[in-house]
Amino acid sequence: MSYQEITEIDKYLGSLVKYDGGWLDPSIPNQQWELAKREVEDMKSGKIHASFAALIDSINFIGRTTGRDIMQVLEVGAGCAYNNEVIRMAPHATVYHACDYSPTFKAKAAEVYPSIQYDVCDATELPYQDGQFDVVLSGSCIEHIRDWKKAVDEALRVSGRWAIFYKIPISYDRTRLFVKDVYNSACIEWWYNYGEFALSLRRCGFEQRLIIPSVVCEDHDWCTIVCEKIK
Repeated sequence: MSYQEITEIDKYLGSLVKYDGGWLDPSIPNQQWELAKREVEDMKSGKIHASFAALIDSINFIGRTTGRDIMQVLEVGAGCAYNNEVIRMAPHATVYHACDYSPTFKAKAAEVYPSIQYDVCDATELPYQDGQFDVVLSGSCIEHIRDWKKAVDEALRVSGRWAIFYKIPISYDRTRLFVKDVYNSACIEWWYNYGEFALSLRRCGFEQRLIIPSVVCEDHDWCTIVCEKIK
C-alpha cells in the first residue's frame, strides 16, 4: 500500500476532488467482503481481531452506561455492512441501520444481509433528523473524506447521545493528509492530530468518553473513539 503525503494541505486540498469517487469503484465491494468475511468467520470461532474487539467494547461501554434495552444504531460509511455482525456480539440489543455513498456497496450488502435497511447518501449531508439515532457509528470512513469536519458535524447532528468513530488514524504529530491506493483505487487518507479531532467533537457539544487503540504504528495509531453528547 503506497502513501504520498500532501504537505501543503490548504494549497492542494481543492485539487484532490478527483479522489472523491475512489470508493465508488464497482470492484471494491467484492474485494472488501472477501477480506471481511474471513475476519467475521474468525470472530464467530472465537478469534476476534483487535478492531472488532474495539467496536464490541465500545457498544458494551455505551450499553452499560445508558442501560437502554434497545439502541438504534446508524453506521455511516457502512461498506458491506459486516459490522452489523460485530455489533451483535455485544450483549445489548441493537437495531442496525446502514448508509454509504456507494450504490455497489448497498447492492453487495443486500446480497449478504438482505434484511438490513441501507440508504445511499453522502456522509456530509445525511438525510436524517437531528438526534434520530441513539448511536452513530462512523465506520472508518471520515479519514477518506476531504471535508472531514463536516462529516463529523453530520454524524454528531443525527446522534441522540453517542457516537463511535471506528478505527481512525490518530497522528503523533500534526494532522496529515495522504493519497494512497486501496483495493487498486486511489483515495485520500487523513491522520488526525488528537487535539484537533477532540476540538471538532467539542464544537458540536460532544466529549470523548473512551479511546481504544487497535493498531499501534511508528507515527500514528488506529483508534476507536467513543464520545457522548454533553447535557
